[in-house]
Amino acid sequence: MAHLDLAALSGLPIRNVRISAPRIRGMSGLELAVIAAASHDSLGSLKPKGKWQRRLARLVSFKDASPPLADPNLEAFRHTAVHAWHGHARLPEPESAAPAAAGYSEEVYGALQVTIARARRCDAAGQ
Repeated sequence: MAHLDLAALSGLPIRNVRISAPRIRGMSGLELAVIAAASHDSLGSLKPKGKWQRRLARLVSFKDASPPLADPNLEAFRHTAVHAWHGHARLPEPESAAPAAAGYSEEVYGALQVTIARARRCDAAGQ
């Protein structure tokens, strides 16, 4: 079972992101929460931390803003959402098979793209 620590997001400014997905079978409220949380993640958050990065973070008590999700399927979904938030219509080649392998259909991937496009429009319009 996945755990999304919403308390960790409490200090982040919410960009008034309105997440409303088209009613697609297979997209849950948890996945909508992952989409919203991914709006704050950088592309660097998708790379595994190296040994020295982990040691330095432990030394200075730095808490990672976006640690990997416990559920590998949701983590693949988060990767897809982060790329979509950064304007990538397609995933990079090494990651392109991950959503399908995690059980997400093209329909859910399309709904993810539409949801993020709508949220961007609402954000740009100041709503």
